Amino acid sequence: MNNMKLYDTIEEAVTIELIEKKSRFIGSIYPVTDEKEVSEILSSVRAKYKDAGHHCYGFIVGRAEGFSDDGEPQGTAGKPILSTLRGSGLANVLVVVTRYFGGTLLGTGGLVRAYSESAKLAIGNATRMSLVYGYKLKIQIDYSDLKKLQYLLDQKQIKQLESIFTDKVNITIEIQEDNVPMLEELVRELTNGRGIVDKLEDTWIKL
Repeated sequence: MNNMKLYDTIEEAVTIELIEKKSRFIGSIYPVTDEKEVSEILSSVRAKYKDAGHHCYGFIVGRAEGFSDDGEPQGTAGKPILSTLRGSGLANVLVVVTRYFGGTLLGTGGLVRAYSESAKLAIGNATRMSLVYGYKLKIQIDYSDLKKLQYLLDQKQIKQLESIFTDKVNITIEIQEDNVPMLEELVRELTNGRGIVDKLEDTWIKL
C-alpha cells in the first residue's frame, strides 16, 4: 500500500441476491486492508452459508490480486468476479459470491454471466469513497498562538482530532502527505519558530 497515494474503495459491506434458473447467488462486497482480513471474511462467509455449494471470490488488496472458482468449472466464477472488480476501479475490496444450486445446469456461459452480474450488483450497490495517503501530526504550541493556529487550520480545512492542554497546547491533526511541508512552514511563521510539528503515524484520509 505504501506506493499508492490515492485510491477508491467502499465505505461498508453490501450484500445482494440474484436468482438465475432457480440457482441462488448471494453476492457480497467487503472493504479490506490486507490478505489476512480476506481469509477471515472468507471463513465467516463459509460458516454463515455452510450448506451452499460454492463460495467463489475475487479480491484486490494494494497491488495484490486473487480469485477462486471454489469447485465451479475453471474460469467460470473467480476470474469473472475479479475482472468485474478490476473494471470498477476499486481497491482494497473483496467480492464473494455464494451459490446455492437450483437443480438446473447453467452451462459455462450462464455461470460466467451469473457470477459477473452478482459481482456487478454488489459493487453497484456499495457506497464508494476516495482515500488519500497522509499522516497524523502533533502540533505543539504556546497558548498565545492557539487562536491563530486554530484559525489557520479552519481556513485550510485541516481536520483536528484531539487537543491536550498542559504547559503547552498539543493539537493532533490529520493531513494529506503533499500538504505537510506547507503546514510546517506556516506553523513556523505563525509561532516565530516556537511551534513543533511531529509525525505520529501514517493514515488514510477520506476525501
